[in-house]
Amino acid sequence: MNRRRLLVALVALASAWPVLARAEDQPIEVEVVDAMNKVFGVHPGFRTVHAKGMVVEGSFRGTPDGAALSRASLFDGSTIPVTVRFSDAGGVPTIPDGSADANPHGMASSICRTGPRRTW
Repeated sequence: MNRRRLLVALVALASAWPVLARAEDQPIEVEVVDAMNKVFGVHPGFRTVHAKGMVVEGSFRGTPDGAALSRASLFDGSTIPVTVRFSDAGGVPTIPDGSADANPHGMASSICRTGPRRTW
């Protein structure tokens, strides 16, 4: 009889364990930021990753060569305003751009027509 009670208790605990474990977990976003802060340190006022970067604004005009490769409307030959952010990897805002620890470098852009912003 004791074996049966032990078995029932173990089955109940095993089925409840994932719920108990999840109740103590933090959201994944918090865990990722905490992990990055452990690697790079905390730098108030800066992003956790790609902390160093610059934003530039300009324009983009697609050429017929691009239109031959893609049906995307941004290759129709019109001039489109763009915003681009260049960044270094990591969460250290004082890292020199030429440092091996600044690799890989990133680039993100927003191209805006008359509608809402689209990011590629």
